[in-house]
Amino acid sequence: MVKDPIRILIADSDEDDVFLIKDMMLEGWPGHAPQIDWAASSERALSLISSNPYHLCFIDLRLDGDDGFALLRRVRKRGYDIPVLFMCAGGDARLADEARSIGALDCLQKRSLSTDVLKHSIEGALGPIVPATPAEGEAADRILDAGVAEAAQLLRSLNDHGAGITEALAILCRALNMESVHVFQHIENPRGSHACIPWFVWGSEGEHGCLELGMALSYGELGIEAGCSALQDHRWVHQDGSGLSATQRRFFGGDIVKSLTLVPIFLDEVFWGFLVFGDRQAARDWPSETTDRLQELAARLGDEIRRYRDEATFRSIVESTASQVGDDFFRSLVRHLALALPADHVYVSEVVNARHSQCNILAGWENGTFISQQTFKATNNPSEEVLAGMMSVHPDHVRDDYPGDPFLARLNARCYAGVPCFDAAFKVVGLLFVMDDQPLVDQQRTLSILKVFAARAGAELERKRTEGKIRNLAYHDALTGLPNRVLLNDRLEMALANSRRNQNKLAVLFVDFDGFKQINDTLGHALGDQLLKGVAERLRQCLRKQDTVARLGGDEFVVLLPEVGAAADAGNLARKLLSVVRAPFDLGGHKVSITLSIGVAIYPRDGESSKSLLQHADEALYLAKSGGKDSYSYYEPERGGEEE
Repeated sequence: MVKDPIRILIADSDEDDVFLIKDMMLEGWPGHAPQIDWAASSERALSLISSNPYHLCFIDLRLDGDDGFALLRRVRKRGYDIPVLFMCAGGDARLADEARSIGALDCLQKRSLSTDVLKHSIEGALGPIVPATPAEGEAADRILDAGVAEAAQLLRSLNDHGAGITEALAILCRALNMESVHVFQHIENPRGSHACIPWFVWGSEGEHGCLELGMALSYGELGIEAGCSALQDHRWVHQDGSGLSATQRRFFGGDIVKSLTLVPIFLDEVFWGFLVFGDRQAARDWPSETTDRLQELAARLGDEIRRYRDEATFRSIVESTASQVGDDFFRSLVRHLALALPADHVYVSEVVNARHSQCNILAGWENGTFISQQTFKATNNPSEEVLAGMMSVHPDHVRDDYPGDPFLARLNARCYAGVPCFDAAFKVVGLLFVMDDQPLVDQQRTLSILKVFAARAGAELERKRTEGKIRNLAYHDALTGLPNRVLLNDRLEMALANSRRNQNKLAVLFVDFDGFKQINDTLGHALGDQLLKGVAERLRQCLRKQDTVARLGGDEFVVLLPEVGAAADAGNLARKLLSVVRAPFDLGGHKVSITLSIGVAIYPRDGESSKSLLQHADEALYLAKSGGKDSYSYYEPERGGEEE
């Protein structure tokens, strides 16, 4: 018969198998699992055996360094009579016989290992394990410390955070002989009062697991308002049973609870929340060693809850934005980031002109409302650092650092955090940043979340730009950048529909160079292309914002005037175009002069469809050319055009 805690060494190079065996031991002796050490190599195992009084040793066939047989031989050669249970992957009678021949009590097959098999093998080697009871004084302290250590070990090896945290709380409650334990996150209400959100609970007969109520409770509702300042000052708070209200008893475990103990949780030196133990004892003498261990556990527990919360946050944002692209993605992103961080103001912006620090907000979320797109300059404000490719964080008093920034002043911002959005070439293409009128409490979490989604935003910005370039190539001339025939037809159809609706005139001007082929053949295509671009730019500068000049191909251009008061207005523009193009062009040291011929068609006089207007403008163009060039002609049905 052996009283716990018994000490066991597991020599195994597979960490996953070690954790599996530990879990089985937790199931076999709930609340009283053996104390376990682990060695991946034979050298480490020998070192531990030589310095620790183990009750039992598990040795696996596979080890770093020597195999399990070599280790077992060395253990026996050195005179250690520690009981050994050998382990191997599958059933092999030869391996089992060899292990027993050199001193193993038994050989366990990992494939068929279970809690019952493991417990039977251990008690077969050591005899029944009798748990100590709290009444046994010093042994009770060891159980308590072992429970805290076991819960801490479990938190270090979590995979399923929710289930793992709940099990850690259960281990803790059983070791401390508590009725219940709750985990609360501290928050500041907008009115400045103290409140908290319950996250996890474990009770001996009540609810277990993650509450995720999403509902804040005031300290007053819980009857712990008086203890808030003490918790924030790193002090524990105790309430005996005589002071517990009916609400507290109902929340924390009923009449069984004789007192409450509140333990603060700090993350990065910031008060995060607290544990509330519902104690079955009216008064408890806490050894200093236990309180220290428990405080460390509280910090680790808070850290795991933060990880659990952040994973849920990431999952929520990813799920909400996964199917979104373009503007829908950016709007969804800022809204969900505002909820997750939390922050009143979240923005994603695109860099429009890096040289002039000009940015455009693609999506913004301000106090629960989307804002329209707007431009701003990332100079003399914290976004300047982000545009330079750095993270920027100002947890408080950001307006003291940038007193002249109107953006910060309008929002009454106290904090700012921003990260750059990079494209595949690590060029800054956007900014993702948050602001709030309260100080930024958790800088690390905020920046971590922003960095993750800035990467996604950067990829979406790059996709958006690539898509824009492809769309631009589909609708614009590659040489001059002017609209091509496809875009011209679209704009002409829209202009015709508008003219029919409003009963106004529009004009189409067909433009062609005089003698361009001779220039191209003489000077070469490269200078010919420069001439085309130069003429295109002069034509563009003569037009109104609503007008369009398009290149159809070669030296053919079309000008669309979607609204003219009279046919003479088109003639006035034609004369202006002829004039501005006559001035010589400087092309690589060559002075080149060229003239134009222009044909003009007016809606509805010269046609009511895009096809007829373009055809009649083309016919008028050839009248201008036949009349001596460097001129324009209106279309006239009787002549096919009239020269001017």
